[in-house]
Amino acid sequence: MLKKLFRSELFPIFILTLIGVVLYSIRLPETIELASDFGRDTLRALELWQHKELTLIGSPLAINSLPGHTVFFTSVSLYLGMFGLLFTNFHPAGTVLVNIVLTGLSIPMFYLLSRRLTSSIALACFATIIYALSPMTVFYARFFWTPNTLIPLSVFFWYLVTLDKKKYDLLSGILAGGMFLIHYASIIAIGAYLLGLLVTRQTRKFATVTAGTIIGIIPLLLFEVKNHFYLLSSLILNLQQGATSTGNLDQGSIVNTVAIFFSAIFGLRSADLTFTTLVNSPLVTNVGSLIFFVLFLRELYLVFRDPRKRIFAFTVSFTLLILLLGKNVINIRYQFFNYPLIILFAGSMLWRTKSKLLIAVCLFFLLGTTFKIVSHTQGSTQFAYPISTLEQISQIIVRDDYRKSYNITQTVTGDAQAIDLRFFVLRDSVNKPQNQYSYINLEGLYVVARSLPEIYTANRWEFTATPGLEPTQSWPVGDLTVYKFERK
Repeated sequence: MLKKLFRSELFPIFILTLIGVVLYSIRLPETIELASDFGRDTLRALELWQHKELTLIGSPLAINSLPGHTVFFTSVSLYLGMFGLLFTNFHPAGTVLVNIVLTGLSIPMFYLLSRRLTSSIALACFATIIYALSPMTVFYARFFWTPNTLIPLSVFFWYLVTLDKKKYDLLSGILAGGMFLIHYASIIAIGAYLLGLLVTRQTRKFATVTAGTIIGIIPLLLFEVKNHFYLLSSLILNLQQGATSTGNLDQGSIVNTVAIFFSAIFGLRSADLTFTTLVNSPLVTNVGSLIFFVLFLRELYLVFRDPRKRIFAFTVSFTLLILLLGKNVINIRYQFFNYPLIILFAGSMLWRTKSKLLIAVCLFFLLGTTFKIVSHTQGSTQFAYPISTLEQISQIIVRDDYRKSYNITQTVTGDAQAIDLRFFVLRDSVNKPQNQYSYINLEGLYVVARSLPEIYTANRWEFTATPGLEPTQSWPVGDLTVYKFERK
């Protein structure tokens, strides 16, 4: 059996899968930053377990919402994160466990997909290397964020699609519905694919995939009916008032806009969320974008000429067209549903050049950026402190064992509600702090700051909401101090 494995064409893919899983999981505690969405969603996943909540409401959409009309994603990704926390004894890095497993499993599946869509074993292997080791794949596998699981799930979706059997078409539709539940922007690529089926007159496949998609979103449909279509009506109202997605990428020229994904795949630039790259040079990025733009247009033309692959080219290009027409919505995550197709485009368009130098340069940047991502150690920044520091501070508060009504805050970063620290205090304390919105009528307040005067100078609402608080104790932690305030 082992001899057959070693001789099999899948053996290199097996080795590549092991390498990929190592890159997705190595040094996670040293590299994660419990700030922004990662910190918010990790805390929420812990709360779901502690409160034994069963809810469909997840994280808010990153759009400028009107008061009283916040739009939420479903809670699918939060429960996946909670599942990972349970298996890692509630370490915050555990939230990415499911995503790492799915991404690892998707590597051999991506190879099988490549073999079905290409005639060359060498090209399929080359594309699989790009998929498994790309900074995009590695970074998003290691990061807990709502759309991240779309990357591995998209591989399974497109593989099912290529099997071209009714039962697999139905399964692919159900999976598409599940991916829509994870991130609503998936509807753009799903719609593009379904439209492509109609354009290419694959009506039976269109009906089956559509039926499966409807089955997949039944939980959301039931929720909307029960709640008078709150999410849909709120989304429409926000869009009518000109709400836009926050944190969009700077589009720049049409060349850079189209080539954004390829530049991020090969590590010439970061994606929606910033990751460290091998070189931070606008010249390198612009030259790379121009090369990728030309190669992509050529590849798109060649793929469109192949009737067997035309549907895939249509889905990618139509999704891109919608994003280009929609102002201020160029986000790489909106193409996550098409991720394996774009990787195949990237691999094929480089392979066709037959330029060993160009391929070597692209792989150099890809691997260099990937290793910078996994070797980077998270230090103290304006956004967050390392996990080790947060755990030290948390243990001070836990050991103090304050039995009255209390909360926590800090003046070191912009996170006045101390979401990163709150996770550890909630996890380890017996008497839990009040939630992140309750700072009125407290008996005690723990404040993390560089100095006592800094607390009064910052004058944050979380500190002033309860009048009469006076410092009673303090504990130094490196360049920080934990101050305990009590109401007299």
